[in-house]
Amino acid sequence: MGQVDFSWDCDASFADHHKIQALADAMKVKLAEAGWALVNLYCRGRRFAPSGDLSKVSPASLAEWAKHKKMSFKALAQAELLDVFDGDLFKETSKKVLHGWPERKYVERDEQRKEFAKASRERAQASRERVKAWRDKQKSERDGNFARERDGNANGNANGNASVRVSVRDDVDVDVVTKVTTETTTTSSATPTPPTSPEPDPTSYKRGEAARRREEQTQILFDRWNVLAHELGLPKADVLSKKRRAGASARIAEGLLDRWNEFVAGLRASPWHLGHNDRGWKANFDWLVQPDRWLAIVERTSAPVDPVLASAGVVARSARRDRESLLDRLAAEFAEPDDPAPTNGGNLP
Repeated sequence: MGQVDFSWDCDASFADHHKIQALADAMKVKLAEAGWALVNLYCRGRRFAPSGDLSKVSPASLAEWAKHKKMSFKALAQAELLDVFDGDLFKETSKKVLHGWPERKYVERDEQRKEFAKASRERAQASRERVKAWRDKQKSERDGNFARERDGNANGNANGNASVRVSVRDDVDVDVVTKVTTETTTTSSATPTPPTSPEPDPTSYKRGEAARRREEQTQILFDRWNVLAHELGLPKADVLSKKRRAGASARIAEGLLDRWNEFVAGLRASPWHLGHNDRGWKANFDWLVQPDRWLAIVERTSAPVDPVLASAGVVARSARRDRESLLDRLAAEFAEPDDPAPTNGGNLP
């Protein structure tokens, strides 16, 4: 699955904006349907038409982008959410652009991201070249030291042989001459060793890339949860704290992003996690990043369902509803005139 970019967002006044109401009137649908259709249109427009130009988009594709069959260019124009240039709305040659889209500077931001990525690659290449040049220099210095040491040893051996021959010929003390030549050879062969600096770690760049990739995946999971929470009425997460980052990174390593669709399907099918429980508790982002939470949802969804147990549950729920209805009727029939009739069985003995 590719990287998801939730670049479009809205503020608290989105649902009450007069243009959303105008779009709902033009589409002849409820306000919530019109708002969600516009969100879908903006998200797919961000992906497939980053410049905001819908001139080459067909009416069928527009409805598909909005996930609503009543979405049309006419409705957008009536709600002042579409700007038409160079002609009529229904002409194929007319230019149709989403209203205010260039002001969001999506194209400029994409260009900035590309330039940043290019600069990062250039810096990495320059770093690799510096490391290579440093290593070549170190190798050259080592080879030069070895050559100088070899030449010094060769010169020392030559001087020692000459001194022996002279001492034998001139009848000079051999031990004295040999000691002198040995000290000379030691002095000439000794060369100062340049100080060595620590070699840079070439794996530091790879570690930086891995950290950046983990950060991007954590942000993707954070954004996906907020979109799902908005759709299912669950609590949204406002801050991606250090603790939440650690938990999200661990869950991503377990494969949560790869099996996200399975998790969403399981969460939709679990009324208990959507708030239908005795406490009114709902699943949140902190619950998601805890160990084994999402795996339990996925495994319960993928587990086979016993038809006998499923039918037994339906029968039990139906019997409970019939019993409550009977108790309500009896309570209403035998209740005192001044006392309100209890509901759902009341406090009958």
